[in-house]
Amino acid sequence: MEPSAQECRTHRRYAYGYPVTYQAIETGAAPTDLQSQADILDLSDGGMAIRTAGRGVDIGRVVKVWMPIAGYAVRVPVLTVTTWVQQEPDGCRLGLRFLL
Repeated sequence: MEPSAQECRTHRRYAYGYPVTYQAIETGAAPTDLQSQADILDLSDGGMAIRTAGRGVDIGRVVKVWMPIAGYAVRVPVLTVTTWVQQEPDGCRLGLRFLL
């Protein structure tokens, strides 16, 4: 049996359960302070999957995620782009690819 397109990944994924703050960026629009909470589901060298309690973000939208750094009381802002969205009854899963 051949793997599906979803299973053909460039980078190995690692399960990672940690809360993050994220903000969808409107290209060409004035920045807003509207931030939301999510949980990281998994991480890889190329990106991450998160679960939100609310509505998803459009595919192709730039998303800033404040990533926790193990052992430090800081969060680093990381730019990502939404590559897939999966609606669920209690929220949404997002696939995010690292831009920087």
